[in-house]
Amino acid sequence: MITSDADTGTLAVHRLVQRLARTPDLEDTHRSPGHIGHARDAATNNLLAALPRAMHDPATWPTWRALLPHADALIDNIAPDTDTHLTAAVMGAAGMFLDDQGLHTRAIRYFQRALTALERVMGGVSNQRRI
Repeated sequence: MITSDADTGTLAVHRLVQRLARTPDLEDTHRSPGHIGHARDAATNNLLAALPRAMHDPATWPTWRALLPHADALIDNIAPDTDTHLTAAVMGAAGMFLDDQGLHTRAIRYFQRALTALERVMGGVSNQRRI
């Protein structure tokens, strides 16, 4: 269910184990909503740190392509009401890369999620003070 590849330094977790780990269980001290939230935030931070900053540089494209499935897992498996400014940063960066690659429809999904997260976290345009 969990495999390690010493040559690449990667760890693979079966989808069933992933689903179980993301599901809160008040009777399981390791799967409390707080623990799952902490794990979600740590995963988001790690993903954001791993994303290449230079998305227009073809040398970074293989890294982007390797990390996009993780951004997909984030957008597909994490409830939008738990998004943070860091989630929005991941979604915005992934959307910009996808848009730059000509994958506009897929990019829109990321941009919409980033916008929704930022509006929820920071308040909508109508909630901002006018200067």
